[in-house]
Amino acid sequence: DPLEELKRIRALIQPDGFLFLQTQDIEAFFARLLGRKWQHFKQLEHIHHFSPTTIRVLLDRAGFELVDITHRAGGKYISIDFFVERMKRYSVILHHLLKPARLMGRIFFYLNPRDEMIVVARPKG
Repeated sequence: DPLEELKRIRALIQPDGFLFLQTQDIEAFFARLLGRKWQHFKQLEHIHHFSPTTIRVLLDRAGFELVDITHRAGGKYISIDFFVERMKRYSVILHHLLKPARLMGRIFFYLNPRDEMIVVARPKG
């Protein structure tokens, strides 16, 4: 229950403290473009999905004031091998075309499809 968890966190944070969290943005371009194939629609792993609007409402109900939401730092470093493997989910043809790149396997690169939000909030009042 995200609301109850945030209320518990709120009770632990000092009045001048901050909450930082990262979660998926269900309204992001890639979420809408990929629909059911979006990588964050994973059964049992991600059971709640948020948009900037819903996370703002949730934080408000839990006793927080939203300070900022950004997508700038929501990416991660992934290996070429992982990227090629994930392409299978979107296009079998593309996956097969990219397979030779798997030879570079453990080379990592930064990828930010801007579908995750970094949220900063502080206690109200």
